[in-house]
Formats: sequence, C-alpha cells, structure tokens
Amino acid sequence: MTDTLNTNGVVECFGKFAAQVNGKVKLFDSRGEAESAAILDAQEGNFVQQAEAYCLSRELDITSKMAKGRINVIVDFLAYSAGPKEVPAVNAGFAPDAF
Repeated sequence: MTDTLNTNGVVECFGKFAAQVNGKVKLFDSRGEAESAAILDAQEGNFVQQAEAYCLSRELDITSKMAKGRINVIVDFLAYSAGPKEVPAVNAGFAPDAF
C-alpha cells in the first residue's frame, strides 16, 4: 500500500484512491474523483448556496428539475475548482504525421 496523503485527505491505496465522505472511507478510481469528493464533503453547503444564488440571479425556480440539474453541475464544478489541478497534455503520446 502506498501511503501518500495529500492536503485533501486522499490516500493512494492499492491502485485506488481513498477519501472520507460522509464519515465513511470510500475508494475511487482516480485521484481527481477522490479529491473532488473530499472537497465536496467538506464544503457542500457553501457550494450549494453559491449555485442556488447563481440560479436565482438568472430568475430560475431552484425547486425545478432543470435548476436542480444545473445546481448539481455547478456544485461539481466548484468542487473541481477548489482542488489541485493536473492539466493533461494535449495529444500526449501522439506524434504529428510526417509529410
């Protein structure tokens, strides 16, 4: 087991990534998923409040199905934005065609 703890409480474990969510340890396939889940667990109330405020500013009924879907996407994005970023290389491993 690799015991690599980052600032979000994510631990690499047997090729998976563990994070505490809702008081329980859950395994994720990628570090990014685990970090987003840990951040979301810690800051969900704040993220939901921001997302609802955004929807209200756009005069959406936050109880509607469409607004709830939009709120979920915004909350997921805020959790992603709060975490560390690893930018994947564009076209990694592919060489341009030779003419």
